[in-house]
Amino acid sequence: MMLFTLTGCFNKPAVSPKETVKKGNDQSQNIEWYVIKREPQRVLVVNPIPKDLGSGGNREFYDAVWVSNFPDDAQVGQKVKILFKGEMATSYPGLSGAKEVTVLPSIKPDKAILSEEQVLREAIDSKEAAEIKIFVPTAIKFDDKSHLWTVRFKDGALTDTQKEEKSLQIPDK
Repeated sequence: MMLFTLTGCFNKPAVSPKETVKKGNDQSQNIEWYVIKREPQRVLVVNPIPKDLGSGGNREFYDAVWVSNFPDDAQVGQKVKILFKGEMATSYPGLSGAKEVTVLPSIKPDKAILSEEQVLREAIDSKEAAEIKIFVPTAIKFDDKSHLWTVRFKDGALTDTQKEEKSLQIPDK
């Protein structure tokens, strides 16, 4: 019996995360992604809605994907919908191409000067976020009485037990 169990453990193929691919484009086109970083040939997008990995609700995962074939005019801070092209490497962040990108209108409350996009760009560039590897905005809210924006964020690159949410206030000016 023990030999049977050990044999089962050693027959599993070792697959590098970069070699693993997800096929299809099922619901990913319905997700609103934030553009977090821009490089010459690709952009990094994150999904601000966590996937629950179980264990009492304290294990969560945020999708992040480096996307090529992205429109040149798309900017950091914008919210987009993406139709991915072909297969996606399931490394973290993932790797894929864009077949179609729709830039969504930026939210700007009536009494605000800045838009959500501008505030997110400031938060990503702030010294408080300098150590964040994969910036994941979890909430962006405007208080029209104090004229302050509050951006809550996490580091998507940290393990699930280390996902501390941080908060940053940005004056609306």
